Amino acid sequence: MATRGAGDPAGAPALGDVPEGGTRDKPESAYRRGYVDGWVNGMDRFHGMMLDDRLSRQAAYDACWSYWQRELFEWYDGFCQALTADNPLTPTEPEQPQVSRRRGYRDGWIEALDAMWDLMFANNMTREPAYARCRQHLEDELLPWRDEDCSQMVIPPPLPRRRG
Repeated sequence: MATRGAGDPAGAPALGDVPEGGTRDKPESAYRRGYVDGWVNGMDRFHGMMLDDRLSRQAAYDACWSYWQRELFEWYDGFCQALTADNPLTPTEPEQPQVSRRRGYRDGWIEALDAMWDLMFANNMTREPAYARCRQHLEDELLPWRDEDCSQMVIPPPLPRRRG
């Protein structure tokens, strides 16, 4: 059972969290699971700040962006530095699954935040339809991507969000 470290942000994977299939020789699985978790928590936090906390879209975006920039980078970078200080990785070694998961979480968080922002401003969607579109993308694209063959790196499917 993984433990939550003192610096682990709420909702983020705890220290040592390695999803099923996230072994040292398959860090892609850990990254994908972290990415989907970050996507869900990022869009839910943004949505909650606008609706539950009654913040404007701009204020909610700024708060989420600040959290990503300060908390999630420190959480990821500090964890990487702690791992490499005692046991430096050489370029030929695969990334440890805990690192992959945290990197995925951080990447998924900001991608969800930017997707909702673009939907609301570039496409003039209101909050609820933008959130519903992000949820639909999660169900239709991200969850299948997370669960497919992880033997090689595949970028997350993007959410089309700009009018052509």
